[in-house]
Amino acid sequence: MTARMLTERLLIARKLADGLIEQLVDEGYIEAGPSTTGRGRQVIRLTRKGEDILERLASAHLFEIRKMAPELMQALRVLQDRQKMQRTAWMA
Repeated sequence: MTARMLTERLLIARKLADGLIEQLVDEGYIEAGPSTTGRGRQVIRLTRKGEDILERLASAHLFEIRKMAPELMQALRVLQDRQKMQRTAWMA
């Protein structure tokens, strides 16, 4: 991933991304270096430490989603029922 791709995915300014990249490099979560294609691009790669924390965060995120699933499904059913009632009222 390049620094530019990171700014686009996170919807942040390049200056902020540069600061985050520097901090994550300093803490050992990522490595940053020049692209093999040149053109002045900076390539960012996760280190093993970065992969480990990403895996833990992803697991925690998945746990929260699963915990919320019943409530989300109920909310979707309510919205579907409302939509059906609106269609029925419109057709009457």
